[in-house]
Amino acid sequence: MPSSRQNFFRIANLLWWLGLPCIILLDYVLRRLSDNYFALGLGEQVWFAAHALLAIASIVLLGLFLRDSPKRVAVVKTAIALFFGGLYYFIAVFGYILGTGLDSF
Repeated sequence: MPSSRQNFFRIANLLWWLGLPCIILLDYVLRRLSDNYFALGLGEQVWFAAHALLAIASIVLLGLFLRDSPKRVAVVKTAIALFFGGLYYFIAVFGYILGTGLDSF
């Protein structure tokens, strides 16, 4: 049986790695259902607020997982998680935006 600390880690990962595609999918579906595909799907404020809340919740859960770890270990693990989470964020969001032609350079 996993400890509650491990559950915090699992939930933080599931929340971030599955939550972001759900937000992107919701935006895409709203755009497809609207008369104008290039009109805002979720709305700019909701889009960025959803990403921010998702990130904050994941970081808080990661912090709960790491609270009993030595300070140096917690900082290194948090930095690693932020790096890969940020990389995933930029690939997913820019892939969606540029791949669907919503905004192009």
